[in-house]
Amino acid sequence: MSLNLSGGKAKAVFYPINSAHTTVTAVAALTLDETVKTDVSGDNFSFDQGKADELLFTFLNTYVYNRSPDEPEADKMILETGVTRTSSASSSVQQFLCLVYGEENTDGVLVAHGIGTISKDSGGWSQEFQKFVKPTFQLDLIQAKAEVVLAIALYDAAIVTVAAPGAMPINNSKYVTFETPA
Repeated sequence: MSLNLSGGKAKAVFYPINSAHTTVTAVAALTLDETVKTDVSGDNFSFDQGKADELLFTFLNTYVYNRSPDEPEADKMILETGVTRTSSASSSVQQFLCLVYGEENTDGVLVAHGIGTISKDSGGWSQEFQKFVKPTFQLDLIQAKAEVVLAIALYDAAIVTVAAPGAMPINNSKYVTFETPA
């Protein structure tokens, strides 16, 4: 089942979370608000979107492409030349809590929550004649190691009104709620 969260209130916000899943940084690392299509139905959240700007690629350079030299080989970015791209200045943050705002319906505004790592394939795109170039962006979901408190401050007050903090259950990789429209 594919949930198309395009248009309307469509927006995705990525918050850094520690590896124990007990602390969420309340400052967004990235916001995707030019989303063309979002799929939150499988083992990942995938985004086809029009944001191909410096903010996106700075985020990818910080959190995806420049992994530390001591990470497992599978997690490193290997260039076409065979050179492994690493940086001692890379971020230690590897996991994110993502809030995806969907369309408003009679139940409220759909908000999908997910925890995961950014796919190293993110930022790539293909070109077709007379088609808009949409960089890919993917959050590979992982199960929550602890119950994740969803503080009211994490939600966009211009989109939803959240009366009380929620919690993403332990061992879940995603959590879907309907929130009151702002």
